[in-house]
Amino acid sequence: MIRFLSYPVSPESPVFPDCPTASFEPLFRIDRGDVCNMVTVTTQNHVSTHMDYPWHFNPNGRRMTELEAAEFFFETPRLLDLARADDELITDADLRAHADEIAGADMLLIRTGFGRKWRSADPIRYSQHGPGFAVSAGEYLIHEQPSLRAIVLDWISAASPTHVPEGHEFHRVVLGRRREDRYILIVEDAKLDAELSGADLGRVVIAPLLLQDQDGGPVTLFADSRRTA
Repeated sequence: MIRFLSYPVSPESPVFPDCPTASFEPLFRIDRGDVCNMVTVTTQNHVSTHMDYPWHFNPNGRRMTELEAAEFFFETPRLLDLARADDELITDADLRAHADEIAGADMLLIRTGFGRKWRSADPIRYSQHGPGFAVSAGEYLIHEQPSLRAIVLDWISAASPTHVPEGHEFHRVVLGRRREDRYILIVEDAKLDAELSGADLGRVVIAPLLLQDQDGGPVTLFADSRRTA
């Protein structure tokens, strides 16, 4: 089975505070006499399910079109449940408690349940009071989980809107500060439903919207459980 782990980009997509969401403006419409349907899309690049590339916080980091195609394929994804409520941070201690589960993973999908509970029911709460990471969590992942290449979150941003400086520093830790630094890609606002299990993952592929030389952009995640060992 192949399933989406992404939300579509839409004008209703929740966004981080003070960021505009997408807008769709009809350009051509068959029902208005045009030969085809076409739309003008206006958006910032961190809307709906999207990826942060190193250049998002690392002034010397790789931009999205500098990554190799192989960096978007993940063979050992792991799903980790860490329930979090409004404004709560994930620390290194939280992750260390699951060290055996994380070890060897090239992608870590963290399901807090926050997205499932609030993304549709209360988009403002979802965008303004999401959980996030403490700096210590970033230090643990970058220094003690050498196989890890991406983390996937079921909430709005790795930076909790109520702990922004902490979240910014987390980004700097995992995205690097220098060109040669190791980095872990970050996928935010992903769709990790309650019925999703680790067995459903198999291989995960991230299909990016390739925006030339940019710091991030919308992505579509596919989980393919048909893969055999």
